Amino acid sequence: MIAYSPIRPFAPPMPRLHLPHLIQDRQYLRDGGDILLATPIQTFSATDDGLFRDGPVHPRLAVVDLDADTRTLRPPTRFRPQAIGKTVSAYDLGGVQLDADSAVDDFENDDFLRLNPFATVLKTLHFFEGAEILGRPVRWAFPSEQLLIVPRAGEMRNAFYDRGTGSLQFFHHLGAGGFTVYTALSHDIIVHETAHAILDGLAPDLYHATDPQSLALHEALADLAAISQTLVNEMIVFSLDAISSTTVDPFEALSRLAEEFGTDARLAEGARHVQGASFLRRLKNDRTLDPADDTTDDFGRPNRTDPADPHALSQVLSGAVYTVFEMRMRKTERKGDFLSGLQAVFCPAARRVARIVFRALDYLPPGEANFLDYGRAFHAAAAATYARPQLEQRALADAFVRRGIAGSHADLAQPAPPDLGLDRPLIDALLTGPAALREFAEKHRAALGIPGGADFEALDPVTAHRSLRSNPGAKREEEFIFRFRWTETETIDPGLGLPKTWAAVRGTTLVVNAGGKILSTLMTSGNGGSGRAALLRRWAGEGRLRLEADAIGPDGQPLEDVVILKLADGVAQAAGGGKTLHLARGFE
Repeated sequence: MIAYSPIRPFAPPMPRLHLPHLIQDRQYLRDGGDILLATPIQTFSATDDGLFRDGPVHPRLAVVDLDADTRTLRPPTRFRPQAIGKTVSAYDLGGVQLDADSAVDDFENDDFLRLNPFATVLKTLHFFEGAEILGRPVRWAFPSEQLLIVPRAGEMRNAFYDRGTGSLQFFHHLGAGGFTVYTALSHDIIVHETAHAILDGLAPDLYHATDPQSLALHEALADLAAISQTLVNEMIVFSLDAISSTTVDPFEALSRLAEEFGTDARLAEGARHVQGASFLRRLKNDRTLDPADDTTDDFGRPNRTDPADPHALSQVLSGAVYTVFEMRMRKTERKGDFLSGLQAVFCPAARRVARIVFRALDYLPPGEANFLDYGRAFHAAAAATYARPQLEQRALADAFVRRGIAGSHADLAQPAPPDLGLDRPLIDALLTGPAALREFAEKHRAALGIPGGADFEALDPVTAHRSLRSNPGAKREEEFIFRFRWTETETIDPGLGLPKTWAAVRGTTLVVNAGGKILSTLMTSGNGGSGRAALLRRWAGEGRLRLEADAIGPDGQPLEDVVILKLADGVAQAAGGGKTLHLARGFE
């Protein structure tokens, strides 16, 4: 007998929402430099889940277009459900047509100034939350589930993520070339700031760090997020190969960050790039921690970095990771023809490295993690993701040793996993919450690196569903992430009358697969030493480091760019160091 299934009514597919956005800064449209693009604009296609509203607004994102002069909201951009062929929704651009032939100023209309950052943030979230990277929705570090986007926060050479207001703030200013520079129209800057918000949700302890490498880790990964979006974009890479100047070094060009914003700075300083192009920073560099390095870059600046400057330090780490991208990309060259077989090999190669770079965030231990902690997390993520990760692991280890981050390859080695008696019933018990995790951690304090007698916190467990391929139908594997954190004290003498005993957050991350196999057990490795003391002195000298009572403005709100100094029983702890990472301070 044949069993027949009941007839189900046909369910039409959900409509799509088309969101146009700029894929690179507009500078190449102005000065005809060495980088050309077939089109400055692309469309990100999202599922119209019925939750988009005028604004643009969605439960996860909302544009707040504030008129900084009148302190009132501008009219929202209208949402048009199923506006195109009854299957595609769109936001109304007021009749303006934006395409490959649009003039540079066409993108400055009110609706696109709102829609561009909204689309770019949504695209970036999609990149991180997909099965290739995190395999789950991002949870913000602030109470609201909705990240606010302020496209015209005021006139200033800046853009930043602010945890206190749960927002991305984009400013504008008159550039040295006589044109207005809108950071809300810079693809790199939008992705960079979005990545700060994402990283703050994944590793919130970094926001309060006083170790310069911890803050630099935040900045480097935000830069890497922006550049990764360039490397996996087939249109950009195709344009570089097919229509850009034949004299350009493709790996240098692909590593440039925020050309329009950087050009304004270079015009002001009178130091333009020799080929007429410019940038805020670039990831193809030779920055190093080696105090004996006396080399300089092509602008005559030392490659040796200031160990107390998070922005300078970030380029050491981002430069090291970019060498892994370049190594894997060069594997795709064929017979001297750069990027031959683009769709087939080049962008997938970049995606392969991006998976490791950002999956490593789930392997990073809590607390004030440093560059070596990230390197070990990278190695662990590579081994858990791919059967043959040795090329990427070796390339990163070589770069770490060459740049003075590590003394040898052994510094990045994954420790042997401890025997914790994990099986699926125990994993299911641990997933019930902190109480079960605390009991488990008490039993295995030594293996988890928790100091005897330390009062530790078991963080909420996280489950990720990941795949190795970009195919939406690819099989997904479960990973379970358990984190434990505690506070230790360090003796640091910053001088200037500051305390000598400081609190620092440490922790352990345990990653396990569905079969109970331990993929990684990584602990926060150490203190910031002289770099921490130097950064605290710098903050104090700049008037940034203030006691809580002195960190509140006349309006009762916390002052911007202030790091709060808390004192308890003679132990000092700083809070809010992440606010010092405003992008405009990061000129190369």
